[in-house]
Amino acid sequence: MLTILGVLAGVLVEPKISPDFGSYPSEALRRRQSAAALVEFVVDPEGQLVSCDLLAQLGEESLSREVCKLQRQARFEPAKDEFGTPSYGIVRAFIKYVVVGSEEGQQIYATVMPGITHEVIGTVVQSGSRPPDFSKFREESGPPRFLAHPDIDLEVQALPETSDEPFQVQVTVAIGPEGGVTQCSESEVGELSRYGTAAYQQLLGVKVGDSLIVDGEAVPFIRPYVVQFVVTDV
Repeated sequence: MLTILGVLAGVLVEPKISPDFGSYPSEALRRRQSAAALVEFVVDPEGQLVSCDLLAQLGEESLSREVCKLQRQARFEPAKDEFGTPSYGIVRAFIKYVVVGSEEGQQIYATVMPGITHEVIGTVVQSGSRPPDFSKFREESGPPRFLAHPDIDLEVQALPETSDEPFQVQVTVAIGPEGGVTQCSESEVGELSRYGTAAYQQLLGVKVGDSLIVDGEAVPFIRPYVVQFVVTDV
């Protein structure tokens, strides 16, 4: 059972991504294919892309599997440690390739991951016809559907606003060469900041994944970590 106490350590900054919004494949457009992929990019201290991994996918499988390749021209800013020094880091992004006017495109468009969703919009215009109405397409796609992808579940006795529904906070963690959490920071304020603190207390010193190996050597890095809180029955 969690006891929510303590103070978070200094500020960490995970990498930032500026996606390549002009990368919609012409063949996928011709076939009116839409897809989305949750991906993780490894970025070096100079802001250069090291690697990209596919975590989850929606829609046209062949297109979603190409997202890492399609985003090779994306631009990145490196992670920074608590001293402001550039570091290796991982940035997570949910990237959607959506054809305006298609049914599959509407389903993909309505699916989001809060804070990390980027949209590459494509249109197909038939000869002699008018371009699709994007505002109408967006309205007809309906309310957002949230895609959950927590890294870990933690149990608590109660959640904010007396809700029994699981909810998530994202913390930014520093990972040592051995794969254990050495530091953590988060952006929530007020009532929710207590849950960020609780997440850090549970993660500190815990190995949360494999070490990051660059040129045959394990290196420290900074990454986002999504913690989902659920109410325990005890």
